[in-house]
Amino acid sequence: MKQFLLAAAVVSMGVSALARAQVLTGAEVSAAVYCCTSPDELSRISTIGTSVVGSAVEFPSGSLMPLSSFYPLIPVDVDIGATTIELQYFTNQVAANAAFNGHVIRFEGAPTILGVTVNPASTYAPLAVSFLGDAVMINSAGVLFSPDSRLVLDLVLAVPEPGTTAMLLGGLGLLGLHGWRRKQG
Repeated sequence: MKQFLLAAAVVSMGVSALARAQVLTGAEVSAAVYCCTSPDELSRISTIGTSVVGSAVEFPSGSLMPLSSFYPLIPVDVDIGATTIELQYFTNQVAANAAFNGHVIRFEGAPTILGVTVNPASTYAPLAVSFLGDAVMINSAGVLFSPDSRLVLDLVLAVPEPGTTAMLLGGLGLLGLHGWRRKQG
């Protein structure tokens, strides 16, 4: 009975580790606003906010502060879910037309981002959305926002490496073999 409980505990830990590996929850996230040429440090127009992905809105409106009064920021909540990024706007305003005008959201301690799609629940479409393995860039240059403007992005995250799954299954096999031998002997 003890071996069964031990094996069940190991399976439970392994399955929960595999499930956690496919979500953003618990990862450190940073966000900033960039304008007007590209999403690089020279074009950053806001402070960089950092948070841990959880159940609250990670970057409520006003938490990313403008670096200059020359570039006022459009009020927006940026919320990160287990596999989503959501932007909710609160005003009638047009984002400046530029090569890049929008948000860059970076993750640390998260699975690799393999893809990003605009969810049909969105009420506006950004000019472009791109991604790297650890970041999503949302270009909203020239977009007209209203108080009901909402963008929901669905992220495709990497699944655990096959080696991780193989090690888990191999360990379970060894536990089973050990229990079988003890029962026989």
